[in-house]
Amino acid sequence: MHISSQTLPTVVIGGRDEAIGRAIEAGVYAEHLLATHSSNHDWESLEAVARRGREAAELFWWVGVKMAMQAAGSHAQRTGAPVEELFQDACLAVAEAIRRFDHSRGTRWTTLVHTRIKHALLDASEYRVGLAASSRADRRAAHRASRLADDLAAEGVSVGLARAAEAAGVSAAAVTRAKTRLVSIDDVQEADLSSGVDDVAHAGPGVDFLDLLEPHHRQVLELRFGIGCEPLTLAETARRLRATTSTIHRWEKEAIGAARDVLDRERTTAAPQRGAAAWRVGA
Repeated sequence: MHISSQTLPTVVIGGRDEAIGRAIEAGVYAEHLLATHSSNHDWESLEAVARRGREAAELFWWVGVKMAMQAAGSHAQRTGAPVEELFQDACLAVAEAIRRFDHSRGTRWTTLVHTRIKHALLDASEYRVGLAASSRADRRAAHRASRLADDLAAEGVSVGLARAAEAAGVSAAAVTRAKTRLVSIDDVQEADLSSGVDDVAHAGPGVDFLDLLEPHHRQVLELRFGIGCEPLTLAETARRLRATTSTIHRWEKEAIGAARDVLDRERTTAAPQRGAAAWRVGA
């Protein structure tokens, strides 16, 4: 769907916001009376009021649609989201703004519709199904991984972003979210499903959730909950790590707290190392 603003009618409100708003409001009431047959007024007069209300709403509509088109185009250039879908969301915001416009508040129509469109576009790009919305932390993680990949490429070493994320100590999932962009279905050509399979198969492991914890926290959780191994009891974990059961119990509580902190804060970088810690594993 491609729409040019040149195809839209030129509408100039010229400070008539209140008058147009009153006409729309009167038209809504007239439509209601006509639909419910609950008035003794002259039906021709009610139909005339309803018609003027529809014509007034159309004036607001075309002004709003032109603003929606401009805003959707600008937002698509910044975010990479499909302009057609953004335009549809913006037009829905225009329709809602017409319903919500209150002429008694003295607010200009263009001010209201601009605000509605802005909020609609922000919601559309952040919550659309299939779009992994990225946070500021995700973008920082992607910047670190990309910078490391570029540095390695300059030295003649080519690595993918997953490997670069692992080497940089950031979450590969965060990097993926930051790099995700929506594309229009109209722009998608026939996909060769066989292409890229080898790249996926040899991409190597990324940095998972546990890699964002400190080493002793990660190891305690792996042993206690059987991540990659059989789960161990508190005493077995203490023997494996050559520590007392009270120390393991304390580390486990700290590890669970640290894991909750990672989730709550959406942290996407590895925890800072504390130097030579006392968690070294025996043979």
